[in-house]
Amino acid sequence: MFFLTLPVQQPAPQGDHFAVSFAAGRDLNGDQIPDLVIGDATPLVGAEVWFVSGRDWSVLSRHAIKDAPLGVSVDLIGDIDRDGSPDVAVCGRAYAQPGSAEIVSGRSGSTLREIRGQEFGLRECIVRAAGDVDGDGCPDLIIVGSRALKVSTASSVLVVSGLKGSVIWSVEDEAQWGIRYSASTKISTAAVGDVDADGRNDIVVCWKHDKPRSGRVVLYSGRTGLPLREFSGTESELDFGYSLDSGVDFDGDLRPDILIGSPDFYPRSGVRARGRVRVFSGRDGSLLRMLDGTDFPRPDVMSEADHFGECARFVRDTNRDGFPEILVGSPEEGLLEGSAYLCSGKSGSILLAIEGWATIEAGLVGGDRYFGRELAAGGDIDRDGVEDFVVGDHPCVRAETGLVRVFSGKTGYPLRSIDRKSLLGPMAPPSTPR
Repeated sequence: MFFLTLPVQQPAPQGDHFAVSFAAGRDLNGDQIPDLVIGDATPLVGAEVWFVSGRDWSVLSRHAIKDAPLGVSVDLIGDIDRDGSPDVAVCGRAYAQPGSAEIVSGRSGSTLREIRGQEFGLRECIVRAAGDVDGDGCPDLIIVGSRALKVSTASSVLVVSGLKGSVIWSVEDEAQWGIRYSASTKISTAAVGDVDADGRNDIVVCWKHDKPRSGRVVLYSGRTGLPLREFSGTESELDFGYSLDSGVDFDGDLRPDILIGSPDFYPRSGVRARGRVRVFSGRDGSLLRMLDGTDFPRPDVMSEADHFGECARFVRDTNRDGFPEILVGSPEEGLLEGSAYLCSGKSGSILLAIEGWATIEAGLVGGDRYFGRELAAGGDIDRDGVEDFVVGDHPCVRAETGLVRVFSGKTGYPLRSIDRKSLLGPMAPPSTPR
């Protein structure tokens, strides 16, 4: 097992939302190297999306976003305009006003289509790839948001046509939320692939409630929008479904399976939350693999809760044993500096453990980095035949600079750290306006 401890850079101005959302693993500029897309928002400055080369880390293009005080949500959704490059779903996240989603060209950074949030009455929107749900040969997208009702708030999931911009189907869940939940934590969702073998991509959604803090994970048919299966956690698994991933055949039965994280899993009463990640069969709902946060101890200091599984992603087979691996973030380990673990899909053992560590001498008491709060499979960036991965190093009270860190899937060695300053070089292109 390989452990790597990382230093943390000096604080930046307060209010930085750089890299709260990012996507990776697809080639945008045709050079056969996977690239990155990074959301960026700073109060009083503005918001934009950076398209970054995986070959030399240069800026390929930039896209400006309006009204995004909560940050920018991004995801790679596939080739909408048929130019050979995957395109990007983008949404600026705001508190009160409806959000507007865009489909942006991955090649040029220009807007291909705008989907106005006020048409659906949704606020605090985030976007996700859906795959081809309606069978028109064009990738679609998922828009997640909240809708204010008379005495409560409804969470909504819209599956939207990438070709027409119209709603294919939608589902809504009415719940009374406490202040703890923002839009990104009310609902989790992911494209699954074709579970029911009807030729359409299906969708998995976690509906979350404040009282009790439970999650209800539902697999929906992409063709009809009707539920196919429901997954539930135990009483000790608070926030079951906080993170979701799918689209990978984990057990070799030719059906995609589902990865579900429960960051507030309590192993027993009176013990701090350690978190849990489980893989379920898409075919029959059976449990295929479980990773328990209690098996990932830190020898130094311990926080009130590790939040192991706050983000979890499938990664293609890195050790050539025939099973995909599982990348798990534990962003509140230690004194909130966080860690990320690459785990064997076959055995559940730790292949790589990377700690986002900071020192008191750096002026960051205990770190406070939340390393591992966001993760992505990165594709084979360093061309060694093994998929690499990307970890978000997030801003917080004491350390207000967001970072995207790229790591080798084979060795865990850091390939690159990217922040706004590194992108704002003399050769950076101007931002493409909306």
